[in-house]
Amino acid sequence: MSACAAPGQTVTVFSGDCQFDSGSNVPVTFGGGTIGTPVASGQGGATITYTLPCDTPLGPASFDFTGPLEGATNGVSVPVTVVDGILCGGGGGAAGGPSPAPSPAAPSGGVALPFTGSDVLIP
Repeated sequence: MSACAAPGQTVTVFSGDCQFDSGSNVPVTFGGGTIGTPVASGQGGATITYTLPCDTPLGPASFDFTGPLEGATNGVSVPVTVVDGILCGGGGGAAGGPSPAPSPAAPSGGVALPFTGSDVLIP
């Protein structure tokens, strides 16, 4: 099972414990590039916090952790599904998508509520 995240969203990803030698550097890649190198905890897990770029393609992806474990190299892939979102000022994601409807005007003397729905009608 994979978690879902939208372009522009900040996520924290954990490799799981007992995956790497304690105190070792664990490079993490996403989308083909290294996004950081956390240090494995005393329990052998690595954690990274990352904001998905607005041009992240929609669909399946993974955060790939690689580091030493007992004299060998271990790799852990944490799956994520990149879904459409509005955090990047529109449909988000390289696959595009509909732009959100504008927020309604604030009532006189009041504050407008955020737009949380959709203008898409399903017949």
